[in-house]
Amino acid sequence: MKYLPLVALLAGCGADDKTDACDLSMGEATSAVQIQDRKVIGVAAPYTPDLGLAPRDEELRTSIAARRQAAWQVVGKVLRPIPLGDTRLAQSFGGVQPTVPAWHTWYARDDFERTFKKLYRDLGPAGRQARAPIDANAGLAWNANALDELPEWPEQRYLDYLATIDNPERAAGVGGAHRVGYSPGATAHLLESYPKQYACRIDPAPDPFDDDPLREGQMVTQSEQLELKNCGWRVLGPFLAGAASVEVTSSGDGDVDLYVRRGAAPEPSEYDCKSSGDDSDESCTVAGDGPVYVAVFGAAASAVTIDVAYLSEDVRDPTCLDGEMPRDAVIIKADWRRQLTGELLPIYDTSGPRMAVRLGGEATWNSDGAG
Repeated sequence: MKYLPLVALLAGCGADDKTDACDLSMGEATSAVQIQDRKVIGVAAPYTPDLGLAPRDEELRTSIAARRQAAWQVVGKVLRPIPLGDTRLAQSFGGVQPTVPAWHTWYARDDFERTFKKLYRDLGPAGRQARAPIDANAGLAWNANALDELPEWPEQRYLDYLATIDNPERAAGVGGAHRVGYSPGATAHLLESYPKQYACRIDPAPDPFDDDPLREGQMVTQSEQLELKNCGWRVLGPFLAGAASVEVTSSGDGDVDLYVRRGAAPEPSEYDCKSSGDDSDESCTVAGDGPVYVAVFGAAASAVTIDVAYLSEDVRDPTCLDGEMPRDAVIIKADWRRQLTGELLPIYDTSGPRMAVRLGGEATWNSDGAG
């Protein structure tokens, strides 16, 4: 058996075409965003989470319609069109910048490796020895133009490459067919968790069936300096509060009113607490245990400080990550298939009445999807 690899190699070398002995992987999709494409794309588009979903947990648990609506909202965010970063492309598209779906701008494995190597190298020997923190966002900003540091990619070579992106199909193909896309929030969290990930490689592996340890919440005060014009309206938050009360105070010059609401951003007629005196010294207190939002209304031009004091939530403290994944951390695994133009796809009626019949055992799906 040990001679088989050598026999196979010799057989390949004796073939008519010398390339038969090599795996060139030509014509296959890659799972990398090549460095020149990252320059075309620019910094990845962020994912904006819906922080109002948490208070709707019971509704989402019991309502298929609510879950569908929330899911389609997520799909809409992931697929929203994002202009490619290099604005010179508009010259080839009638002055209109071509777009790609938001997730297509997200990071792939090679982005992660390139960025981490840069940040880790820049720490220097002492920083690496101490497992010093890294600035993931700064690294990802560098990554968007990392091509500029490669001598084999002079400006003219890049411009020649840019000129080949001259139709919608080629614009849509920028970035390759990476099967796993990491949102900026997910990528940054993984990068900044490198000390814990390193420790997990050398320490005994944690029991995969154990719950992550819990990190108790701490009393914190967040302060915001705001300048508001007359009739200005500014929303702050969410502040992820534990079970204790949340106290919001304002001070400074002018006249502002406070609106505080749990679970969603306040509106002039929707709030849990309102404080509206004749100056900037206002105060509101609401129950915690969930996301809390604060709106500041400028009844006159004002310069104020807003202090929000609360007990932060208890959070899971994963063994191999620096805290739980943030809410803007999204990872997409794509299933790439060849597009068959004109292919008929089944349509299934999943309305409430139709599902009642279907689940009642009185119908079957036909081959065309109808029941």
